[in-house]
Amino acid sequence: MAGDAGAVRLVAHGVQPVPAVEPCWRLCAGFIRCPVARREGRPSGLECLRRGWQLRQGTSLRFRRKEKGGSKEDSRQAQGLGISRGGLTTKLHLLSDRHCRPLAVVVHTSQRHDSKMLPCVLDAVQVTNKTGGPRKRPDLLLADKGYAYPACRNELRRRGVACIIPERKDQKEKRLKKGRKGGRPCQFDKERYKERNVVERCILRLKQFRRIATRYDKTRSSYQTFATFASLLLWLRS
Repeated sequence: MAGDAGAVRLVAHGVQPVPAVEPCWRLCAGFIRCPVARREGRPSGLECLRRGWQLRQGTSLRFRRKEKGGSKEDSRQAQGLGISRGGLTTKLHLLSDRHCRPLAVVVHTSQRHDSKMLPCVLDAVQVTNKTGGPRKRPDLLLADKGYAYPACRNELRRRGVACIIPERKDQKEKRLKKGRKGGRPCQFDKERYKERNVVERCILRLKQFRRIATRYDKTRSSYQTFATFASLLLWLRS
């Protein structure tokens, strides 16, 4: 054997070597108290196991104090960071016109569903008029199946906004099961709905800015500012 063998049993007994539990608390031959531990006034390794002590560094988790000023999750949500399959990510809720120009950009956490942010996106729209205040109500809104919920349709109906949103398969099955009580199907113009690719092209144009695609900004306000600046550049290029 190489090195000091005082912390293990005798090899003659046919027992495999036992590594040291800690430099000062050793398991000697016959499991007796180690003279080093007795000399320093510390209990041996067996006494530590009897008393239930933990031979590790650091404080136990149950004695650790909570962080001041809220949890980490609250601070992340305040900066628009959410946990998804890819880690900490941010989602941009966008509304554009028919010329691929963004009208409203809202920064929020990634786990927030798109339908929940519809009122915030509509409130962010402000188109200047020659007379009167800014215009906030579009003539027609095209949205995908992520907004095919009664709450979204009621919100658009309350604002007086005409919309073209396809009906989801599960909603159609529930309506047909109810028969006459299920009501009429939602009006859907397939040809007009093909123009919804405009917003997808607008998102691809924004992703050309690497700072938006990867979010190097730490705070939510700085990221929102650069997203607005990139939207202005798209308006100047059009």
